[in-house]
Amino acid sequence: MSITRKDFLRQGAASLGRAALDLAGVLQATAGEAPPAEPEEPALERGAHLVAQPQGTECFAASCGCLSCLERCEPQAISLVIGQGVKVDAALCNGCAVCVEICPTTPRSLVMVPRPSDQGEDAAPGKR
Repeated sequence: MSITRKDFLRQGAASLGRAALDLAGVLQATAGEAPPAEPEEPALERGAHLVAQPQGTECFAASCGCLSCLERCEPQAISLVIGQGVKVDAALCNGCAVCVEICPTTPRSLVMVPRPSDQGEDAAPGKR
């Protein structure tokens, strides 16, 4: 059996067209259904009264070298501990929560918690 290039391309285009129409039909059939609602994350609290704190064992920095939070931390309060993940220096953390926003893990490997009381309420972030 022999087929010309023109016929081959025509058949290929026709099969792609059928596949596209089949996909469009599936999309139309599900268009009336509402997509499942994703749970909303609570608003992220920020401020000098808060400090980032690592949580859980999901931190990618411990295994694959994800340094998203470390690279985005403006006051350089985050450091890498090989084999463990990240460590946050509460004295340098300004409570901006950029590290929490940028964290790719679910659940987040960093959370905002109240600043430790040993620094006092009037302690200025970024100063020792």
